[in-house]
Amino acid sequence: MPFVTAKTNVVLLAAIAVGFVLIAGCVGDAERGNPLDPLSDNFQNSGAVAGTVSSYFPPFGGINGVRVRLAPLGIGVERVAITDAAGRFSITNTPAGNYQVSTELDGYAPLIDTVAVEVGVLVELTLPINGIPAVAVTSIHSEHLDRWFPQDPIFQLSVEAYVSDPDGIGDVSQVHIVGPSIGYSDTLSAVAGEPGVYRRILSESELPISAQDMLGLPLQIEATDNQGVNGLSIPVQIVRILSVFPQGQDPAPLDTAGSRPTFVWRMLELPFTFTQRLDVAFVPVPGQEVPVLRYSGIASTDTTFTIPDVLPAGNYSWTVSAVDAFGNLSRSRPLGPFSVTP
Repeated sequence: MPFVTAKTNVVLLAAIAVGFVLIAGCVGDAERGNPLDPLSDNFQNSGAVAGTVSSYFPPFGGINGVRVRLAPLGIGVERVAITDAAGRFSITNTPAGNYQVSTELDGYAPLIDTVAVEVGVLVELTLPINGIPAVAVTSIHSEHLDRWFPQDPIFQLSVEAYVSDPDGIGDVSQVHIVGPSIGYSDTLSAVAGEPGVYRRILSESELPISAQDMLGLPLQIEATDNQGVNGLSIPVQIVRILSVFPQGQDPAPLDTAGSRPTFVWRMLELPFTFTQRLDVAFVPVPGQEVPVLRYSGIASTDTTFTIPDVLPAGNYSWTVSAVDAFGNLSRSRPLGPFSVTP
């Protein structure tokens, strides 16, 4: 029996040895196809970067059409992807290494960061980008106002602008009128009940130089958001200060008129195209005026205008203005108060 046992052991050892030889032969001939296996013919020394480009504030919605650049911090090839409608992007087959990742989209401040790519690893990024305030200049024009007392007319600069922001108007912190060539800046005020509208009337004493010297200087509106990013309007110039004033005639002070009065003024001749504007103000007590009606676009050849609206009984004053094609105007002395009876 021990012999048998010994023989059996010899047979078993021989079989095991043959099995190892067969296995070793099979392993040596096997194809290495795993791209993560450094010994594989298909080995790829790369990873991938994917993620979402979103708005800067909640609810962090994805932004479409953003160009995402992945630039190696050294030798290599830059890779680019464009976000889809959900703000998603994907950059695959990226060699391992350190990269600068940046975003580009009109109306948004670029975001720049760094990312490390590892072999076989998908790096997920969330890139919130900040919208740049956009400024549309509604009007920057001169106003030359005649008055009874003091007799010297006054000059003022009227500024109005509309500001928007991809992140919402609440992201806008400040709006200024700026004159870069003279180092000038002053604040505009938000108009209550008109989101995005900013306005300011600047008297000549508030300007850094005289009214005449302001002519031809480039002026811009600058909006700043809560992250300190600025948006600038296109430059606008004041091209004219109207020096001739219209003169109102009827209704004259202490006159009585019906509820739809006809206003009369003298013909005004100017060497450029202009229209006329009629303004009516309610006078609750002497010295106080509350604007109630404005009629713009009256032809330059007209010297009378009957208002289409009905004025309630009370005391009123009125002015007529000449307005050129750029919005610059000269205004008559206020005429009134006159009384409206039912």
